[in-house]
Amino acid sequence: MTPRARACIIDGKMLHFEAGARFDCHQCGLCCRTDWKIRVEPPEARRLNLDPEESTLPVDSGQCRFLTHNDLCSVHKLRPLACRVFPFVIHKLPDGYHVGVSHYCPSARGNQGRLVSEHFNDISALLERTELPDLVTGPIPIWEGSLTGWTGYQIFEEALLGRLGEPELLRWVTGNLLSGHKEWGRCSMDDFFRPNDVVSEEAVRTASRELAVQLGAECLKQTSWCPRSLLRSLIHRKVLITQPNLVEGLALLSILPQAVSWFPDPEEGVGVLELELSHGLGLTRAARRLVENADAGD
Repeated sequence: MTPRARACIIDGKMLHFEAGARFDCHQCGLCCRTDWKIRVEPPEARRLNLDPEESTLPVDSGQCRFLTHNDLCSVHKLRPLACRVFPFVIHKLPDGYHVGVSHYCPSARGNQGRLVSEHFNDISALLERTELPDLVTGPIPIWEGSLTGWTGYQIFEEALLGRLGEPELLRWVTGNLLSGHKEWGRCSMDDFFRPNDVVSEEAVRTASRELAVQLGAECLKQTSWCPRSLLRSLIHRKVLITQPNLVEGLALLSILPQAVSWFPDPEEGVGVLELELSHGLGLTRAARRLVENADAGD
């Protein structure tokens, strides 16, 4: 049975936490040794004795200038909001705030520490300091001419998460999504499609071919390396909604395990993916960069 995200209300805000996700900082310093551009607001810059016109944290030799020799932050109590939020990924949606974690962090990737839901007080305090934009501001595209609303997407996501362990899942679900099947497991899809907005099976093949060309890889091919925790995390973080349409998002999700497996160390591949996502590239460009960085010679 698929674990359900935990929801709770804090200061009038509904927070939905990724089911089963755990994290506590183990002070590895990895997040401070990247080419991330960590945004710094003028008030934060002044507290850190930086030029208020400086928009990012200073980096020396590939690491944050404030990182000490023992991987600790020398300005921990004054660190910018972006540093305080990581590795949490928070989106504002019609039913509240959805909180996940970035698998770039080794502790989050290894599911080490407290449940993410146990950090609710810290996350609530962070939300008091920033105004997140609404992630969903209108209908969600399924494919050309087909749309759904937030309720329809929730039905779709629940069904998807419930079947993540099945072989060939993403190939199967993409085909069913586009060929107009109305029933998917226990969930009725009648509300998911608008009447008569059913795309042909040829559109499925066309979409797959187009994405394969774009990514320079064999789209929808499965691999033995397929950590459900990563896929579940990306779905909870609503990466599908940030795509031009759900079909493209599903195809990209299906190619990620294959591309990650091309790295000598798959965890390095996960790190590349998360690094690109953190730069706001979106799943499409992040997946392309993952393929470009992978050693696909095998």
